[in-house]
Amino acid sequence: MIIIKISVVIAAYNEKENITELTERLNESLKKIKCSYEIIYFIDGEDGTYEILAKLSKHNKKIRVFFGNKKPIGLGCAFRSAFSKISKDTNYVITMDADLNHQPEEIKKLLDNQKESDADIVVGSRHIKGSVRRDIPLFKKIISNLTNKFFTYFFGVKVKDKTSGFRLYKLEKLMKIKYKSEGFEFLPEMLMIAQRNKMKIIEVPITFKFRKKGISKLNWGKTFKGYVKLIFNKMFKLN
Repeated sequence: MIIIKISVVIAAYNEKENITELTERLNESLKKIKCSYEIIYFIDGEDGTYEILAKLSKHNKKIRVFFGNKKPIGLGCAFRSAFSKISKDTNYVITMDADLNHQPEEIKKLLDNQKESDADIVVGSRHIKGSVRRDIPLFKKIISNLTNKFFTYFFGVKVKDKTSGFRLYKLEKLMKIKYKSEGFEFLPEMLMIAQRNKMKIIEVPITFKFRKKGISKLNWGKTFKGYVKLIFNKMFKLN
């Protein structure tokens, strides 16, 4: 029997209120899949998140934790560093948020759909039939919908949830996506590159829950500038 290996990769900034529950649920979910796995954390900030994970990793060697900077360097930059830590014998890479927006128990759903379709990328989607969004403020729903329409219009990306961070990648395909963005805008950029390179992308409905602890790290001003930069690069073919 061939045992697959999954690398769960999470970049976080000041998430001490959520990190222990997330790690416990990840471990339980991955054990049920009966796979070989590692959980890679790349941590910015100084609220104690890194210290919590460092203690947990002493008792669980599947947890690998790396410290970045005291101040956030940007989500795209953080994931770029985290991706460099993935073990070479990994088959699939799962990315997700650290704030419990994404449910670790749904990793199996992404994996099952990948096996059925042989997709290169599986996106956990909030914008297709069957998805559930719980306790999300109206303004966030509106912004999410507008952002996704924005990228459909300017870039023709067919995926309906272009800003979802809950994804499964084949490792060999992930390593071919050389994105340039530094912030949250790296998420749609990755799909733009994947679509341009004819990678197979599918969407799977997920349950998305609004965070109950901690505060959002999304900087709307910087993210908007990042989106504008993507448009500029596309217009002048700089990417």
